[in-house]
Amino acid sequence: MLAGCASGPGAAQYAADGPLATAAEAMPRDAVPTTLWGAYLSGRVAEEQHDIPAALAFFSDALAHDPTDPELKSHVFLLAVSEGDFDIAGPLAQELAAADPDSALANLVTTVELARDGKASQALDHAKRLPDVSLYHFVGRLARAWLMLDDHAKPADAVAALDGLESTNSLDPLKSLHTALIDDLGGDNPAAEIEYEQALSGGHPPLRMVQLAGNFFERIGKRDRAAALYSSYAVDSFDTTLTPHVAAEGTIPAPLITNPNDGLAEALFDMASLVNQADSPDIALLNIRLALRLKPDFPLGRLELGDVLEASHRLGDALALYQSFDPASPYGWTARLRAAAVEIDQGNETAAEAALQTMAAERPTAPEPMIELGDALRRREQYKDAAAAYGAALTRAGSNPAPRYWSLYFTRGTAYERAGDWTPAEADLRKSLLLQPDQPEVLNYLGYALVDRNEHLAEATSLIKRAVDLKPDDGFIVDSLGWAYFRQGNFRAAQATLEHAVELKPGDAAINDHLGDAYWQSGRRDDAKLQWRRALSLNPDADLAKAIQTKLEHPPHVQSAAPAPRRGS
Repeated sequence: MLAGCASGPGAAQYAADGPLATAAEAMPRDAVPTTLWGAYLSGRVAEEQHDIPAALAFFSDALAHDPTDPELKSHVFLLAVSEGDFDIAGPLAQELAAADPDSALANLVTTVELARDGKASQALDHAKRLPDVSLYHFVGRLARAWLMLDDHAKPADAVAALDGLESTNSLDPLKSLHTALIDDLGGDNPAAEIEYEQALSGGHPPLRMVQLAGNFFERIGKRDRAAALYSSYAVDSFDTTLTPHVAAEGTIPAPLITNPNDGLAEALFDMASLVNQADSPDIALLNIRLALRLKPDFPLGRLELGDVLEASHRLGDALALYQSFDPASPYGWTARLRAAAVEIDQGNETAAEAALQTMAAERPTAPEPMIELGDALRRREQYKDAAAAYGAALTRAGSNPAPRYWSLYFTRGTAYERAGDWTPAEADLRKSLLLQPDQPEVLNYLGYALVDRNEHLAEATSLIKRAVDLKPDDGFIVDSLGWAYFRQGNFRAAQATLEHAVELKPGDAAINDHLGDAYWQSGRRDDAKLQWRRALSLNPDADLAKAIQTKLEHPPHVQSAAPAPRRGS
């Protein structure tokens, strides 16, 4: 490894004029590897540390030493797309697609590059090479539809290219939306209206769908329908900072989609949003980079990029992105909120709290800064102060808060409970359930807290059973049910339920401890001690470790209450 870092010809000598030269220049000046293996190993380290710009530079340097290595070329290509560096990714995509006509990502990137250059027919040829499997099953249909429209096909033929999207129920609204966008761009307002309404019919549409559909309704003169749509979104969505508003009377807003490339960018944005929600940030990152390649001035796309970067553990890059927004722009407020949240995640609470206090003063009726401030205080275990911040947010929300504020009541309730103030905690938890009766986290938290306090055990058990019905594979909630049985003296049911909880969450110390208690009370003394020792091996917190050690040294009496309680779910 050290030999690999020894002196030798560097990247500049190999790639002085090519796209890799730019990446090589980005490498740290005091740590530029000068051999193939030095560059490769440094790239691996940078990648493991989520430093993708450095990884791209190092692997580019390695490729400059061995330009024919297909694996290095593919890896540099993947990193370049992830980083949004299409000066590198574009030429490599063409090389990879020429070498392997079935290379899916290379063809997708080439499709986007050609579309961006106005070469719709050639782009369509590459889009037709996309495989009909996995993500490309959906991206390929969307890309072909929009490129056919760009290649002078009739809107009806472009819409026909979307056939097959409906094979996945969750994508029905996506097919309806893009059908509407194609009809809208083609000037068929009656057909577009039907499809927009179909896309919205699933309930709780995302912000972008609300923006696109509302924009259409305003443009065809149906201002009341747009206003109703915006109002409904504001009621259902927790984050309303970007809720659209109807344009002034006599004003017709400009269309949000003005050409097929805009439509293709929307398709890639939609796929990024879907896969990011499915906890696939790496795939989401590729899609959102391609969307922004086609439509760089896409504020919601840039916010989505920030979200994906956060999910990819690239907090510094996400923070820089949020800070690049113009604070005076319509998206500036949201970007500032997100920047503060990232700074909290990075441990820079002081700067974040100052920024949030400033924002709270700027908009005295906006609850969002106080919510973020409460989150910061709660993470620092300043639960009393956190509850006060959440209270200020609820005050700003008004005397009759919308159902979306169930989570704020829940969060304030947990802060009160952890601060040892049960009366307001219980009131908030019950208010949260009143606003949203089927939230398993709230059902479990309230039920477990009541069990922990040995109060209303029948009601508590009923609440937890309901939570288990909603999330049967959540080990923490199943553990709560087992503990409820235990507290009621039903040790047989407790044992069976807690054994299932341990199967679901084998690495949780508290659940293993609870199972040990159930074994002890059921007469299985050796199994109980084994389970307690296992719990100790799982790095429990200090209070729980002390309680377990005490039980091992001084076994509890039958029917006695056992360990230090576990809070929450």
